[in-house]
Amino acid sequence: MHYRRAVFLELDRSPELDVTFAASHSGIDGIEAMAPTEVRNLIDTPVTRWRGFQWQRGMVRIAARGKFDAAIFLGDWASLSTWVAAAMLRLRRIPVLFWTIGWHRPERGVRRLIRLGFYHLANGLLLYGNLGRRLGIAHGYAADRMHIVFNSTQPSPGDLTPSIASLSGSLAGQDVVGAVARLNPKKDFGLLLRAVADLKARTNRDVTVLLVGEGPARHQLLDDASALGVRLLLPGAAYSDRDLAVVYSLLKITVVPSAIGLTAVQSLAHGVPVISDDDEYSQAPEWEAIRPGDTGDVYPAGDAAALAEAIERWLRRLEQDAPSVAAACTEEVEQRWTASRQAALIKDAVLGRL
Repeated sequence: MHYRRAVFLELDRSPELDVTFAASHSGIDGIEAMAPTEVRNLIDTPVTRWRGFQWQRGMVRIAARGKFDAAIFLGDWASLSTWVAAAMLRLRRIPVLFWTIGWHRPERGVRRLIRLGFYHLANGLLLYGNLGRRLGIAHGYAADRMHIVFNSTQPSPGDLTPSIASLSGSLAGQDVVGAVARLNPKKDFGLLLRAVADLKARTNRDVTVLLVGEGPARHQLLDDASALGVRLLLPGAAYSDRDLAVVYSLLKITVVPSAIGLTAVQSLAHGVPVISDDDEYSQAPEWEAIRPGDTGDVYPAGDAAALAEAIERWLRRLEQDAPSVAAACTEEVEQRWTASRQAALIKDAVLGRL
């Protein structure tokens, strides 16, 4: 997928690895695929989907005949071809790694047994974050078979979108909070609107909410903002590095009330602190980039008043020392969340299995 382009290219350039990619040339669910010419060796393996399951055509043949020292699969237990191909490689004594988020929350019953059975097909797991590892240990998976490789993102080249360009003049110098994210109910942006309304009622501080993205919650958010008297701007989606640079130059704080993902890393890379809730089981692994008091904050899930207090606290801090906040944010990304760091950790895990 295109959003993993940066780490795939880092792996492809590695002098220690000779990588063959096996993937579909087509995008999935509206997510673009990389151009097949961007990597040196690519085998086209189209994906067939049926009732939540999938089969990667050609993968079993590659596992049976391919001459590899190790193999990495995306660790999705709904990919039936991965079950078969991984088992065949293990029978051939070729090390197998699954690249996966892992466990989101404690599991029990049949789901727990299926996931454990699937993960035990691999010699090891490449996990996005520490929560997955902690839960894996609690579920009986060996600690030394799990490697934290974090995650990374990279903006795409492209022109500046007119709707984004027009924001600069209207928002310069204002208190702006919001996010670059898909507008879906899971992220609970309605809570952000209530928090901003609460903040204005208590402190008389005017805060504008800027949400850059599209999604099914758009119309409800507009209705909620109107009812609460909150200024809400919804300029649409933005993907290019030029668009994102403008957006993050305007945002004082990125706020995704719940279920934050790569938005956290993207924001910190631009020096903008991040606030989300404290429910680690509802969060994506990138939530771990939020170090309370350093790169942002967490608040009790569902508590609009507490979110308002966190926003006010960070607006005051930015007024006092914005450069040190920005430095802490970018340092967090450079240490753990860049494509080069992620590729190096994946490479170390592969070489450690040979």
